[in-house]
Amino acid sequence: MIFKNANRVFANFVAVMTSRSRVPAIAVITLCILGIQDTMAQADTLAGAKYDLVDRFGVNMASGQVQVEQITLSIGGPMGLTHKIASQASDFVNIAGLGGGFPTAYGFGDAHRGGLYTLALYKEGIWSQHWKFGVRVFGGGTSADFVLDTNGNFVPYTVPSKDTLEFEDGPGFTGYVFTTGDGTRMYYPGARITYIGVNTFLRWPITKIVYPNNFTVEINLGPSIDGSIRSVRTNAGFQLKYDFTGSWNGSSPTRVTALNNRYERCPFLTSSCSPSSQWPYATFTWPVGEPDGSNSASLHVNSIFRVRDGEGRITEYHHSPHQADVGPIHPRLVKIKKDGTTIRNYEYEFLQFLHSSSSNHSIIQSTGIATVDVASAPGGGSNGYTMHIAKYMYGSHIGNINSGSGLGSVNFVESSNYGALVQIDSVEQHIDFYYALLYDAQVVGNQRVHNWIEAVRNKRGNIITTFQYDDRGNVTERTENGVSFQADYPATCTSANFKYCNKPTWIDDRKGNRTDFTYHPQSGQIASRTLPTDSDGIRPKTVYEYDQYYAHYKIDSETIEAAEAPIWLLTSETSCQNSTMNSNGTCAGNDAVTTSYQYDYYNLYVRGVAVTAKNTQGVMETRRTCYEYDKYGNRVGETSPRANLTTCL
Repeated sequence: MIFKNANRVFANFVAVMTSRSRVPAIAVITLCILGIQDTMAQADTLAGAKYDLVDRFGVNMASGQVQVEQITLSIGGPMGLTHKIASQASDFVNIAGLGGGFPTAYGFGDAHRGGLYTLALYKEGIWSQHWKFGVRVFGGGTSADFVLDTNGNFVPYTVPSKDTLEFEDGPGFTGYVFTTGDGTRMYYPGARITYIGVNTFLRWPITKIVYPNNFTVEINLGPSIDGSIRSVRTNAGFQLKYDFTGSWNGSSPTRVTALNNRYERCPFLTSSCSPSSQWPYATFTWPVGEPDGSNSASLHVNSIFRVRDGEGRITEYHHSPHQADVGPIHPRLVKIKKDGTTIRNYEYEFLQFLHSSSSNHSIIQSTGIATVDVASAPGGGSNGYTMHIAKYMYGSHIGNINSGSGLGSVNFVESSNYGALVQIDSVEQHIDFYYALLYDAQVVGNQRVHNWIEAVRNKRGNIITTFQYDDRGNVTERTENGVSFQADYPATCTSANFKYCNKPTWIDDRKGNRTDFTYHPQSGQIASRTLPTDSDGIRPKTVYEYDQYYAHYKIDSETIEAAEAPIWLLTSETSCQNSTMNSNGTCAGNDAVTTSYQYDYYNLYVRGVAVTAKNTQGVMETRRTCYEYDKYGNRVGETSPRANLTTCL
């Protein structure tokens, strides 16, 4: 099945069709040693269009709301943890009346919060029998919607899609597993879901994220999405501990501390812990006008949400109450200050509608939740917005347009009445989408959304780019100004290949220049890359090898012990300098260049990188660079290859 485009943001396009340049072996050694940051070899791929719905003022042009994020805390580098918060609908209060009860103030969005919940994906008319019900799963920075098919299994609501949601019932886990296109698996405990209707109310928490190389993040969120995150930890020995002492609600902590469990641990399943002062921390307070969803008077006042990050910097989020003629009061973010200096201001407006109070008298009233009207940055200009411009065809409402004056970088976003993207226009490019709500007899409700990119026009060079896709949304052909690249992928995703089935087996430029790939099935990482034939008639090849490593740290006691699960890490990569690589991995010219890696016993940092190759005299030589880290995961020392060390451990 061929799709002309897709609604996914794909990885950066990597041009690998050109011949490899020849460089001296000694230069290869230098290049391999410098800048070692991540030991996971990166697979090449064709890329779809990249776009961002959030403009430079932090306004989400699809929702019409302010969407700001802040990283408050980090520890451990690539193997560690980061704490990030986000506004909800133009506020850090997040008022909700779930289940028909009193509104509850859930507080700021936390990047480690995740879950599975039921919702109406599309409300067609006022009668619930015409609505489309499903579940939304989120976690790990991504989300997806699913509907039940006629066999009782979940399938993606929007297609094409690489994502799956499957029920598992086995030793140690019963519930749903959300698998993303790159093989990441997220776990949501619960019973099998057989029906979703207007009265179905499920809000299950995420408990674990397992990345393709088995790097694992565990989240102690309690029995509900809306519970208190007590702790987050990884199998590399890092932990975020949440403290709710004096908290203004049950979902938002007053303090988060980042720990290296090699040195200090906090209980994962309980809230009682007082980490020592040596660790970085962030604090969260409402010093003025603390909001309370069950006390409407608290929402009538100006309030300030204050964040002290791990570096000691203070960010203030100022809120003011906004209420339409018809509807509840909602706090709205009106100003952001960093260390006392205003960096952003926001103004809002409401939707207007004509209300007939009698047969001969009508008035215009405001309604709904306020959307952004003006955003400005002192010294950085301002942008005006007109949100929710209704679009009609033959008298029927078919969608909405959110527009800005262009100074925010996104000019407008158009969406259909069932939520599909129609077009995005920014300062640099224009994107057109295919969109349709089509009949599908295999799903409950008989309809699914079809949404993918049809064309991208780069405004600077008036360059048109088109795509074709397989039925999972992988880019199979990318054409730009008549120049095409093609790619091929495994026909299906199975339990054996799910970590790499959405990565290309080859990429070709339609001129005979082809790059082939194989993958390491246990981790989904690239196992070999074979480039096109060069001017010497050689197809340069690089092979990658991996092994499992256990971090060692304090888990449930003060004793250092091995993690429960290992992580697959790159151990070596080998290529031939000027000859062909044989099928057994040796070089026909005995000119192999091998880079090998050593890892820390405790937190699995890269401790050493050794490059072995022939020097200018034709003698094999190994040059080794060693690294040292502090307890926070910062690289603090480096030993040059001239030290002639035989190991870095």
